Amino acid sequence: MWHVDATHNTFITTGNAGPESTTAEVSLFYNGGKNKYRLERKLSPGQQLWLDVGQVIHDQLADSDGQTLPSDTMSGSYELRDLDHQTVGQLYEGKLIIDKTYGHASYGCGTCCGYSVPTLLPDPFAGPPGIDNTDVMQSTEQCGGELVDLADDAYNWQSTNTSVATLPTKVLHTVANGSATGSGEVYVQADKPAPRCPMAYYTPQQPVTVCDFTVGPSTVYAQNCTGQSQNNNNFSATITPSSCLPDSVKSKCGASWVSGNIDLVGSPTCVFNLGPPSATVTYFAGPKLPNGSAGTFDVTFDLYFDSLKADIARYVTATSECP
Repeated sequence: MWHVDATHNTFITTGNAGPESTTAEVSLFYNGGKNKYRLERKLSPGQQLWLDVGQVIHDQLADSDGQTLPSDTMSGSYELRDLDHQTVGQLYEGKLIIDKTYGHASYGCGTCCGYSVPTLLPDPFAGPPGIDNTDVMQSTEQCGGELVDLADDAYNWQSTNTSVATLPTKVLHTVANGSATGSGEVYVQADKPAPRCPMAYYTPQQPVTVCDFTVGPSTVYAQNCTGQSQNNNNFSATITPSSCLPDSVKSKCGASWVSGNIDLVGSPTCVFNLGPPSATVTYFAGPKLPNGSAGTFDVTFDLYFDSLKADIARYVTATSECP
């Protein structure tokens, strides 16, 4: 706490004990913690910052945001942050409250604000191959309850299966269908036991699933190639891993002519109640080409996966062989 009135004044001090420059932020909270006065200073190694709260109020000195403390403000709390070193700060601090009436002085210091056990987000992760996702290592700051991202301070990023996904930094890259586990390590001040904030290593893990599928078959057999009767051929999607489940409402199937004597009838509909997603393509075929087929057409499955919050489109070019 800080206290300023006709007989009291408060000095809040901090200094840079680290080997490199850093930015110190001192916040004075008042009006029941609803408002704050924020002062930000760049400190070289060994440099100190002394904040005379009485002078700040009396002289109406503006803070880093151009705000001043109301002249009738007498007490509040304060907070000190190292803005450039979030997890392990370089700052030391102290506080002095002077009683001008009796010449007494009381010393004090703030308690530390540690971080809760972080979570690597999204948890779990699911996505298609060939994308990049910037992970967040989310933790809760002990004093204010703010959610903070520790990913920029983490190291030793890795994936248990790099053929499925790589995690060399906080950017996760998906490679091919399958499952893996990503992780990163961070060294921070812990939130327990408070208020001592002991240093702790955390290694949050992230389950990763990469979904993909193929469409087949690539060769089908027409019932006839007279061009007078309809043919029906079934196609299906083989999804891996099996835990990737498409949304039957948001998924779509389609077919389009590629070459030869193929005349498609309507558009195929995805069916989901008979195991893997399937679709029946109806078409007229013929006359037969010199190579023995009626021609080729593409069959496309555009499957939406709720776990990915995205769709994946895959197709096969099918050759229709004549009897």
